[in-house]
Amino acid sequence: MNIGTSLSGLFAAKTQFDVAANDIANANTAGYRQARTELAEGNPGVQVTGISKPGDAAGTPADPNAPSDVSLAEEMTDMIVARHTYGANAQMLRSTIELQGALFDRRV
Repeated sequence: MNIGTSLSGLFAAKTQFDVAANDIANANTAGYRQARTELAEGNPGVQVTGISKPGDAAGTPADPNAPSDVSLAEEMTDMIVARHTYGANAQMLRSTIELQGALFDRRV
């Protein structure tokens, strides 16, 4: 068990939650495009590689008069997943710390 793995998972889940919250806050903003958190395998755990919006790679600017493309149902689902991911990593971190503490107590 590695504390770094749990910490990277906590950071990734928080970033996903923040991106979804930002999308929800801008759901009624004309021209706003839904954002996505880009994740990749890291060492240890997971790494946030960026935050992207559809069309960014093509370099096409958003039409400021176009309606927002944010799906509230999709964003709420993303927030639920991020919350559970955060909770699972937090529990793993607590368990790792408790186990290391127990091992340390046995050695002393």
